[in-house]
Formats: sequence, C-alpha cells, structure tokens
Amino acid sequence: MIFHRTKNSTTNPLRLWPVLVILLFAALVPSACVIWFMNAAIENQQLAMRQRLTDLYLNELDQVRKRINEQIEGRVSELTRAARSKPTEAFAQIVYAEVTPSAIVMGRENQILYPCDAERMKVSDAFLEYRQHIETLEFSGKLPDAVAACEDAIKKPLDVNEQAMLLLIQSRCLVKLNQYEKAISILTQTLTEDQYADAHDAMGRHILSDALLRAWTLSKAHVPDKINPIQEQLRNIVYGYSNIMPSSQRRFLMTELAMDQPVMIRILEAEKLAEQVRQRHPVIKYVGQMYYSDQAQCWLLSGASGQVIGLFTKSHIEQFIASCLQDQTMLSQVRCVGHTDDDRPSDQDARLTVPVSPLMPGWSISVYDQNPNAMLDSNRISAVYLWSAIAVIGFLAISTLALMTYVARSIRLTRLKNDLIATVTHELKTPLASMRLLVDTLRDDRMTDPTQAKEYLDLIASENQRLTRLIDNFLAFSRMERNKNAFIFEPVDVMQVIHDAVNCLKDRFNAPDCELSVDIDASLHEHPIEADRDALVTVLLNLLDNAWKYTDMPKQISVRGLAVNGSVFIEVTDNGKGLTKREQSRVFDRFYQVDQSLSRQVGGCGLGLSIVKFIVDAHDGNVSVKSTPGQGSTFTLQFPTDRGHLSSNSDSPKDQRNEHA
Repeated sequence: MIFHRTKNSTTNPLRLWPVLVILLFAALVPSACVIWFMNAAIENQQLAMRQRLTDLYLNELDQVRKRINEQIEGRVSELTRAARSKPTEAFAQIVYAEVTPSAIVMGRENQILYPCDAERMKVSDAFLEYRQHIETLEFSGKLPDAVAACEDAIKKPLDVNEQAMLLLIQSRCLVKLNQYEKAISILTQTLTEDQYADAHDAMGRHILSDALLRAWTLSKAHVPDKINPIQEQLRNIVYGYSNIMPSSQRRFLMTELAMDQPVMIRILEAEKLAEQVRQRHPVIKYVGQMYYSDQAQCWLLSGASGQVIGLFTKSHIEQFIASCLQDQTMLSQVRCVGHTDDDRPSDQDARLTVPVSPLMPGWSISVYDQNPNAMLDSNRISAVYLWSAIAVIGFLAISTLALMTYVARSIRLTRLKNDLIATVTHELKTPLASMRLLVDTLRDDRMTDPTQAKEYLDLIASENQRLTRLIDNFLAFSRMERNKNAFIFEPVDVMQVIHDAVNCLKDRFNAPDCELSVDIDASLHEHPIEADRDALVTVLLNLLDNAWKYTDMPKQISVRGLAVNGSVFIEVTDNGKGLTKREQSRVFDRFYQVDQSLSRQVGGCGLGLSIVKFIVDAHDGNVSVKSTPGQGSTFTLQFPTDRGHLSSNSDSPKDQRNEHA
C-alpha cells in the first residue's frame, strides 16, 4: 500500500533512518567479525597445507636426487668400461646406449682419438706410375685400354689401399663406357671383400664407403632395383662404427643418407657435437663429476680413466633431470625446472629450490606451483570455511533485512494510522462544524426571512451528503484493505448506470455556470457487461465528484458512453486545472492529493480515485487518464463485454471507433 503523507499532518513522524542504521550496524559488526575469523582460519589452513606439501615435495626430491646420483655413477662406470674398446666402437657404445648424448675418446697423452681427421696415406712410386698411365689412357679416350691396364696393375704386388684405389679408377672408366652393372659389381662386391674393409685412399678417406656411395648414386639413375640393397650396405658401414673412417666423411655420408629414424638423427647430432668440441680442443681431464668447460662450451663427464669423456649440452641435462622427475606423484602436480645457478627462472617465486647432486655442481631443481590456489585439500577445507562464513553472513543479512523490513513496515503503518486519524478528523470536522452552526441558527430562530430557513436546510442536506460520501469512502477503503469486498456480478446496462450516477448529482450541476452534458451511443444498451451495478455507480459518482470539485467556474463537464471492439467505454471530461505527467502517474494512489497545502479549498482525503481503480480492476477493466495542465482532464473507463477479455489497445474510444470504422 502506498500512502502519501500530507503536509497538514498533526503528528510528528517517527524517525525511520536512525532505527535502520542501528539495525544495519548491528548486522555489519558480527559479519565483519565472522569474515575476519574465517579469513584468519583460511590463511592458517593454507599455511599448514603449504608446509605439508613442501615436506612432501622435499621427500620426493630426495628420491629424485638419489636417482640422479645413481645414474651419474652408472654413466661414469659405462664411460670407464667403454675406454677398453677401439675409439670408434667406444663412441658408438656410449651414444647408442644413451649413456651420454655425445663423447670424445682421448688417448693416454690427452690427444683426441675420436672424432678424428683424415690422415693422408703414403703411396708407392709404382702405384703413381700405374695411375698416371691409366689416367692418360682414360682422358685420351682409350677407355677399354684403361680398364685392361687397371686389371693388369691390380695383379701387381701393390698394397691393399693402392689396389682399392685402382678398382675405383676401373669402375669410373666402366661408367664412361656405359657398363653400369659391371661398375656397380666392382663397387659393391669386389671392394666389399674383407681385404678392402679398412682401405683408405691417399687423402685418408674410407674407400669402401666412397665406393658404396658411388654405386648408390649410379643405381638411382641406371639400376633402380639395386637402390635399397646398396643403401643398406652403406648404412651398416656408416652407422656400424666397425670401420675406421674420418669423422668428416662419416658426417657427410649420414647427411647424404638423410635417415629419418630417431636413432639416426641422434647419432648425427652426437657427431656434430663431438666435432664442435674437438675443434675447440678441450684438453681438460676431469674425473668423477660433471664439469662445465668454457673452452668446450658444454658439460663434461669422464670415466675413471679419463679416456672417454661424455658431452652434455644444457638441453640434454634439462631433459635428463626431467626424466628423473617422472613418476613422482606429488611433483607431477607442480612445475619442476632443472636449471643452472646462474640461469634461474625469474618469472615467479619458487616454492623451494634444492641442488641436484654433488656429482652435478652448479645445477638445481626449483619447484613452482602451476596455480598457487590449486591445492586440492587446502581448497576443500578453505571452501568449507568460506561456505560456512557465507552461510552465517547470509543468515545475518536475511535476518537483518527481515527485521529492517518489519521495523520499516511497522513505522509506515504507524505513520499511516496517525495520518489517517488526522485526515479523518479534519475531513469529518468541517461538515459537522458547518451543520452545527446552521442547526444552532435555526434553533435560536434568528432568521427573519422564511426563504433563509430553506436555504439553511439545503446547506445542511448538502453537508450531510458530503459527510455520507466521506464515510462511504472510508468504509470502502477499509473493505479494500481487508479484501472484504463482495461484488455481485450480473448483466448490467451501462446506459442505465450512467443515468443513475448523473441523477444522483443532478442538483449540484443545476447551479449557474455549471454545465453537464451526457452523450451516450444509442447502441450501448445492446452491450451489457457483467458487473456490480452499485459499484459502477460509485465509480462514476467519484469521477463526477472529482470533476466538479477540481473545476473552476464556469464548469463544463461531459459524460460519454460507447461500445467499440468488444469493450464498453465511459469517458468523464472536465475543463479543470489538469494534471502534470507526474501527477497523472500518482493520481490513483491512496491518500494522494494534488493540492497538499493546509489552505486548500477542496476537501477530501485522497481515496476517491484509488477506490475507482480498485473497483475497475475487480471488474477486469481498465482506467486511464489523459490531461493537460490548464486545459482539463479526461478519465476513461474500459470494461469488456465478454468478462475476462480486455483489449490491450490503450487508444482513446474515439481512436478505436475510427479504427473500427
């Protein structure tokens, strides 16, 4: 219920805001305490869980460090064992077994045995004479004679290296004679005999590998069916490390083969790393632990003898540490980073940092929370605390809100009661005082003119009628508040309702300068509505009474009735003061009066239009007002002829009638 307290209230209003502020303060203080206690509890719980997790991480890190120590010691043993093999075989053992990513094999005098450069071979004068003769025949175009000269020279007492070089020259001449299969046979069969397995040319290159590369190239263009077998032969020699071959030649052949198997790629990377370190000539001999060499720009790990040195890059060590961190239950839930002491990540603070191992000086492991708030157990307990705090604060808030609502409602009801008493007293006192004065005058027989007595009686009757309307409005308001209205719905002729309401106020509108016009559509009686007849008469009486009270002389008031589109419309129009937009929005509120001054000339308590709206709503109707200040107002009633159906169109009856036409 909306109650507008008028300015002429005689009672002092109760102060609402101080009470509400006290209640709000009474709720905020406990809520703040609850939040503070819960926050402290959550922080303590998180600290405890953080310390517990740190202990668990340290426990698993100890296991990781132990595993790293064991693996480093095992790799040192493997490096020591590999020193007993030939340099190429030692390198292959270390790299294939993934003991270290790469290695350098040292001699007893700290000279590098592998990787190694090609060493020039000494050849005999006889070989030089034969080769010069054969090349003269070859380049002069006598290729068959050159091939025959090669066969004769091979039978001479030459060493294996010189014979192998002559076979290469013979195959070259056969290629020029387009005898590809015979040339490939020499390269893949004759030169693969055991006696030529470790043959080298004058430049120190491995002849068999060179021969197979030539055969592989020839087979691609002329004998495709032999590509794969020749490639397999060449791969076994290059990656087998059983033959003595310069490192540069081996890397070249690996690049030419371009094998895409991971192990092949890893071997080639190992060769490149070893050659990179060899070019920088590290002559450091360090036994027992990993050591960073500025000269080699990588980490070194040697066996007990110091003859085989494993090589590590930074990425290799990081991968090694990461592999040791696998299968750890707690550490798998966080981010663990292996790093050097000089290259520690600085993006965020680490939960903890520990050295990796005494065998890996300068390396540490840092543990970072992937999400600082993602601690499952801690969050679960924190969530319990949080929801408990929310529940308590919510209960306090709801209780406070309910109490504030109750207190505010009680204060508003008290104001309403006080203002209602003041309004009723004021409105009833005025007609009673007038009636008492007139009655006293008549009783004292102080009138000399008989017509004056009749005039006084008419005034008494008018005040009595006014008093009756006030009491009826108060009673109607009381029934509205208690929902005790019992309307009797029956077919009602709206035309007759209009005539009854006009007849009740006929005497008032007979005054000079007061005109009441009634315009009723002739077909209106054909559209009865389901309504309470007396209630509708009350509605029209209140509208006409308002129009009469708030219209200055001369008064021009009109009543119109018509039926359009299944609805019955009743319009009451006056030429009074009019209403502003704000006043139109509140004119149907209970106890609202446009003129709220103590000296207002129009009586009433602001219930008439609220009763009108209540009755119209109970009939499934609609009441609206259109007004312009200084030009009058038009109140429109709309009732459905079929009760329960009401047009949603808010246009005036005239607009709807034109649209219907």
